[in-house]
Amino acid sequence: MKERVNLRVHCPRCRKYFDYEGEGPYPIRVRCPHCGARGIIEREGEELEEKAGVLVVCPACEELFYVKEQKPFMTCPHCGARGKVPLDVLEELEKIKEEREDKMTLRCPRCGEKFELPRGHRGATVCPHCGARGYI
Repeated sequence: MKERVNLRVHCPRCRKYFDYEGEGPYPIRVRCPHCGARGIIEREGEELEEKAGVLVVCPACEELFYVKEQKPFMTCPHCGARGKVPLDVLEELEKIKEEREDKMTLRCPRCGEKFELPRGHRGATVCPHCGARGYI
């Protein structure tokens, strides 16, 4: 089954970001439009948007993986190559962290889908997926 996929990918080979928009099914092959590096996105259980990291292309094996932690070095889970995390990836991770601190994630008891609200929200709320109404 095809599904719409929208990703923001960071290429460590040329250190530029690019957007991938297309349709599944997974695995999805992507290519950096700036330098030609290629990678494969494997679906791993959870939605890609929930991984809370920056998607990068390994400069050694060209596989895609998420960098989730603000550490100076990254290790490719596919081939074990180790390298320095580019500054712009660290900056993007800091933005993600700040955005996450301002929001809370809820799971709708009716449909089971997750959605976010501003942290500290109290009162009426509506699930954006199924329209269920509730109070926090």
